[in-house]
Amino acid sequence: MNKITKQLDDARVALEAAKAKLADVQKGELASISTPAAFEAWRRERDAAFAEEASLRNQVIPIQVAGA
Repeated sequence: MNKITKQLDDARVALEAAKAKLADVQKGELASISTPAAFEAWRRERDAAFAEEASLRNQVIPIQVAGA
C-alpha cells in the first residue's frame, strides 16, 4: 500500500465516522425542540458535525485526484 492509498483509506474512514456522527446528531432534532436553549445546543452540535463532515469530504477529493 503506497502513501496516497493509505491517506485515502484513512480519510475515508474518518469521513464515514463523521457521517455517522452527523446522522446521530440529526436524529436528536425532535427532542431538541422542547426548549429554545435545547434547540440552540442541538443546532450548535449539528453545525459542528456538519462542518467536520464537510471538511473531511474536502480532504478526500484532493487525495483521490493525487492518486488518479
